[in-house]
Amino acid sequence: MFEADDRAFYAAALKNQGSILLALARPKHGGRETIAGASVILFPDAYDPENLGFDLNFDRRQRSLVRQLDSVFLDPAYRGCGLSAQLMRKNMERTARPDRPYDMATIWPGNLPSLRLFFSLGLTLRALKLKYGGKPRFIALGGDGLILRTRGSMEISAWDMGMANELFSGGYAGTAARLDEITGEMLIRCQQADHPAKAAGSLTQHADTI
Repeated sequence: MFEADDRAFYAAALKNQGSILLALARPKHGGRETIAGASVILFPDAYDPENLGFDLNFDRRQRSLVRQLDSVFLDPAYRGCGLSAQLMRKNMERTARPDRPYDMATIWPGNLPSLRLFFSLGLTLRALKLKYGGKPRFIALGGDGLILRTRGSMEISAWDMGMANELFSGGYAGTAARLDEITGEMLIRCQQADHPAKAAGSLTQHADTI
């Protein structure tokens, strides 16, 4: 289900290639602080095969703009109190850079809290790929100026890779997730969307014909 990271991964994050933000818990009656949670953000090189821009067919320049919201870890005792969102938001504030406007992340289709977290951070789903040895992952992207339409949406199974990628390639983006009350199946709401560059091009073309 989840992919473990090795020591080299975290070493890279500590060498100006990213940021690891810790949340420390202090016992009420004294004692040593413990780690309640952690947030990891990376700045991958444009040629790094782990750069998620490759999964959306970004060119070299676009891949150089990626900031990866890699992961959030919580001690089970601190789940359900909004700490995940706080950690990631604070780390995003700390690592905000004008030369890295694209926020990207991978999400397991069965992880409803993680899906909702990244939706709340402004990311939408753009592809469903097999990664980390054949495990399904949504590729989420934010910061590219996508414009969601107010009409034109549908729900699909989070596990239907064919349908998901057909919609994503056709201009849709995943914007919400829920569990079906009857079947328990994870469902993704996909909305039609426009990219500002495409919209600007169509407006210019229309103006030229008037």
